[in-house]
Amino acid sequence: MGIICILLAAVLFGANPSVEAVILRAGVPSNVVAFWVIAVSGLLALIAGLLRKESFRLTKVQLIAMILAGVIGRGLTEIFLVMAYTMIPAGVATMVHFFFPTIVCIVSVIFFREKWTWYKLAAIILSVLGLSGIAGGVSGVSISGVICAGITSFTFAFYYLMTERSCIRDLPPMAMLFYLHLFAGIANAAVVTARSEWVSGLDVTTWLILFTSGTVCFAGFVFLNKGIPMIGAGVAAFINMLEPITSVLFSVLLFHQVLSSRTVLGCVFIVCALFVSAAGEHRLFGKSEHLVES
Repeated sequence: MGIICILLAAVLFGANPSVEAVILRAGVPSNVVAFWVIAVSGLLALIAGLLRKESFRLTKVQLIAMILAGVIGRGLTEIFLVMAYTMIPAGVATMVHFFFPTIVCIVSVIFFREKWTWYKLAAIILSVLGLSGIAGGVSGVSISGVICAGITSFTFAFYYLMTERSCIRDLPPMAMLFYLHLFAGIANAAVVTARSEWVSGLDVTTWLILFTSGTVCFAGFVFLNKGIPMIGAGVAAFINMLEPITSVLFSVLLFHQVLSSRTVLGCVFIVCALFVSAAGEHRLFGKSEHLVES
């Protein structure tokens, strides 16, 4: 069930950039789009939580943890990823961003005494090969853009680990999502205000697309937050690598993007990484052979 939740989250997250691209092509600043998507997701979480009669009460420790998860894990990830997209090709940004499963895996082994297995190592190698293929051979890449994308791999890894390891995992699901997007929205709004990017006069179609994007994002986080505690942050992170494949497929379907043989090969490697990670979690290869035991 946990794997299915993460797969659904990956498909939804992979589809969302294509939805947002419609607005971005109309000239709406990317940070503004990100803010309203976060705001819609947070509003839906609030409504759902109230309907489910969830408690929104936080302890002091949970409040601090939610601020960190919202600002760093959600807010900074969105801000720096958007910045990266303006400086380097989306494929390269995606490749660097999706280094976060490797970070989650390494941190889990070093700090949380998870066992280092052969299937985890294989998943890391296959995922790096796959993302390299999707990114393609692009020369003259901006170092600043790579740094921005690299920051998001650490911030999103932080979010995964917070969801599995910290006290926020004990919060009701909708309450957790509401606070996550509340603090992320505050961080994003500060950036938009500092850059004087606020726009007015958006038409009905734009608002409908923003609402759709926010709804897709909300649903993605519902499945993500449900799946991570069930199968662990490390396995969930690798399975979530279906997201860039979904993104590529939607780009082909909606914007008629032409796939190169290298991109197709990269997708194959990622699918293999997903299979190895999921199969290792369920011991489909038999007893796992550990490289290191903490």
